[in-house]
Amino acid sequence: MTGQSMNFDVSVVIPLYNHAHYIGPAIESVLAQTLPACEIVIIDDGSIDNGLEVARRALAGYPAATIVAQANAGAHNTINRCIGMARSRFVAVLNSDDQFEPHKLERCAQLWQQDPRLDLVFGDVGLIDDDGVPVHDGPTVDWLQRARDFLVRSDRLDLALANENFAVTTSNFVFTKRIWERNGGFQGLRYCHDLEFAFAALRNGHVLYDADVAHIRYRVHASNTIKEYVNRVRVEIAGVLACALDGGLLMNPQDDCDERTIALFDKALTDKGLGNLLPFLSARLAAFGGDRAAFYDWAINDPAVNGILLQQIEGKLSAADFAPLPGRALYHAGASDTQASPVTQDVLSGEPPQQRLASFHAFLDNVTHKTRQPETDVGASGQLSGPVVVELSSFDRGGLEKVVLDTSVVLRDLGLNSVIVSCGKVGHLGEIARAQGFMVYELSQNDPLGHYRKILKDHGIKLAISHFSRTGYKIFQEVGIPNLTFIHNVYAFLNGAALDNFRQDDAFVDRYISVSPKATDYAASRLGIDRGKIVTVPNGLLIDEHVARARAAKPVTREQFGIREDDYVFLNVASYNLHKSHYIMAEAMHMLLRKTDRVRILCIGNTIVPHHVDALRHHLEATGVADHMLMPGYFPDVASFHAIADAFLLPSLIEGWSIAMNEAMFFGKPMILSDTGGSSEVIIGGDIGILLPNEYGPVSELHSELLDDIAYNRRHFRTSAYLARAMLDFADNPGRWREAGFKGHQRLLENYDFVEVVRSYLPIFKDVIDSAASARKSAVSGR
Repeated sequence: MTGQSMNFDVSVVIPLYNHAHYIGPAIESVLAQTLPACEIVIIDDGSIDNGLEVARRALAGYPAATIVAQANAGAHNTINRCIGMARSRFVAVLNSDDQFEPHKLERCAQLWQQDPRLDLVFGDVGLIDDDGVPVHDGPTVDWLQRARDFLVRSDRLDLALANENFAVTTSNFVFTKRIWERNGGFQGLRYCHDLEFAFAALRNGHVLYDADVAHIRYRVHASNTIKEYVNRVRVEIAGVLACALDGGLLMNPQDDCDERTIALFDKALTDKGLGNLLPFLSARLAAFGGDRAAFYDWAINDPAVNGILLQQIEGKLSAADFAPLPGRALYHAGASDTQASPVTQDVLSGEPPQQRLASFHAFLDNVTHKTRQPETDVGASGQLSGPVVVELSSFDRGGLEKVVLDTSVVLRDLGLNSVIVSCGKVGHLGEIARAQGFMVYELSQNDPLGHYRKILKDHGIKLAISHFSRTGYKIFQEVGIPNLTFIHNVYAFLNGAALDNFRQDDAFVDRYISVSPKATDYAASRLGIDRGKIVTVPNGLLIDEHVARARAAKPVTREQFGIREDDYVFLNVASYNLHKSHYIMAEAMHMLLRKTDRVRILCIGNTIVPHHVDALRHHLEATGVADHMLMPGYFPDVASFHAIADAFLLPSLIEGWSIAMNEAMFFGKPMILSDTGGSSEVIIGGDIGILLPNEYGPVSELHSELLDDIAYNRRHFRTSAYLARAMLDFADNPGRWREAGFKGHQRLLENYDFVEVVRSYLPIFKDVIDSAASARKSAVSGR
């Protein structure tokens, strides 16, 4: 190593967020560098795991380490703060789940020695799996190879990065503090702040891609941020490319823009599946006067604008929505995401490159905005394009109402619009839906059925979807609209007229979607529903929303609730509806107190029947467990409570598919669940939790009288001992169960992403419509 290379003073900055399992190897890769870093700066961004403690242990005794914690602020803010704290001229970023190759810093020192003008360097990327084992084949390997091949063909770094971000991650970047300042830091993007920074560096300085040397080991796992929501990624990419074009990159008229270069750029855009986002955003960028931060905040973070942009991906703008252009536009607005535009198909069409480039910029300058196009039925392509009507009993607050809103949002992102009809009050969640652009109706109390008929006619509804509401059934049949009804729960709480109605209403339902096998079994065995009419689709969670909620959550402390730091805390998130087995939890805690007083249950929920909850509180006091089974009431967001809990507990008597269970998996909590709803689908062989037997045995044996008897009458419960033993197992083996919680988090991301759940509804919707149409046709022909 030469003296000049030894003067390469570099700070390694590590933004840490919920990567306790990975941060140790990441730090080890820095300590193993052949050219040591001058310092290591780590900021924990409000993690809910023990990654901060792991980092502190790994760097204990290391003299040049700074480790701090902060409330969650997001990746770009955390990286910027790290860099602001760094004292060196050069900065190397390392995300907490990646690893440096041992020679990375030394290699960068050599490159700067060869060319002191450099501002940013990144190299080739090696891939590792969740266990740190090298990955040599698979879709990510193939993607990287295609991206490198494009660079070779184009011989343009900016075009190649527009095609695919083969830099992959901020962990690949080593740069000067000068270029960081000139770029204005990392911008407020969730998915593409690395790509944006690279383009800013290309505009403002000198960038080198060290193609022949691997600099990092990038970890491919289910929780990589980029996997969360592909359409939101596309919105950010389009915004980044719009800024790159505005800054003179990609298609700069001063460059040698020959036919081949233009065609390659066209292909890069076409392959990205951006629909009309790029011209739409480019046309509006000028209004921000070059302020990238304000532009991104408008495009990505403004909910109303972002909702519109997500619709554009699905082709809500057509070629007719754009002003006429001279000659051919480079990027045709109506082009399919899977077909190259005419320019790419015929790069020797005879139109001069500069004229075509001028056409392209004219196209960007003359985009006009249109948010909707006429809604259609099932077209010739066989794809369902809406709209559908979604009925629920009220649209105020509650888990079912949230599911309706989430489903409608995802359906719209997938190209299917929903008209929402509330048979009762439109409140909190209904107003949120309206603010997001949904048509939400509260049925008239004077003539609800007449009002309903008008809604169906005005919107040309072709499919009705019901969520535990029956008002529209007869109207749907009357006007020939097929109905699909969701089975959200094991309806053991139904009795009397409500139970009779459910069975009789089956005649109006064309198909059911049930959220769990147990809910399906109950509907078939106890309620008499034809099993052939039921499709079972497990529920899920909106991952990106929960990431945002976790970041925005106001922290709480154990001290606020009288909980000691060394207590083992079970979080129970459920309404104070005693069907959630509060008395069984109380008896189990009473048993557990004979063994230890270091276990607590923190019950977060709203009161359903006040006198039932009053009786429960008296019981807790009388049995001496009130200080260990805490009931502080309802809180609108439970993310901060997961942060202070060790595990999740839900010994409920009945469930369909518990969203609280999915939330616990998202927050990486091991679980103790009773064998109801979807719990036996997610806990397999005791891998991510413990499955308890039910108090009543097989779910098919349950009925409303038995359910209420178990829930409300205090007694000795046969399952309380099982629960006490399970809780003690968790408390005695916290490390083992913490690892189990991490596995649960991975399982959620791999299997229960709500976007994919809703995507699976679409062929079911189409089949219901097609079957109803076929039945009508047969009925007509048989007359």
